[in-house]
Amino acid sequence: FLGQGKGRNPDAIATYPQDQVSFIIDAKAYSDGYNLGVDDRAFRDYIRDWCPKLKNQGLYKIGFIIVSNSFKSTLDELAKDLTWNTDIKRFILFETEALLHLLAFKNKHNLELSQIISDVVSMGEVITTQDIIQKFDEV
Repeated sequence: FLGQGKGRNPDAIATYPQDQVSFIIDAKAYSDGYNLGVDDRAFRDYIRDWCPKLKNQGLYKIGFIIVSNSFKSTLDELAKDLTWNTDIKRFILFETEALLHLLAFKNKHNLELSQIISDVVSMGEVITTQDIIQKFDEV
């Protein structure tokens, strides 16, 4: 975990070297949901600073995840721009409750991380609790 008080860093970097996968993760806490503000520049800085480091570690499939209790918009234009103009392959908005459900399903069904990653990156841009329940409750 990187995050607050440690310079200009994302909150976490998650890696799965077996599949050459990594995610730059930033969490946002807003009671009425997250809406893009001045964070666009910070996201670009994270990508500029971390993608070369991750690639040097052999992690070529790099995603960017924003975690928040909810989202006011899909940040669609930002997602398109980042996936087209940077080394980011996937931009995901992950609702906090959905992430907790995913962790519970992983533990309950002993799911393989590679399968979870494959399923999550194939979901829509905004991943909700309902998305996770629909996908993993049938396991």
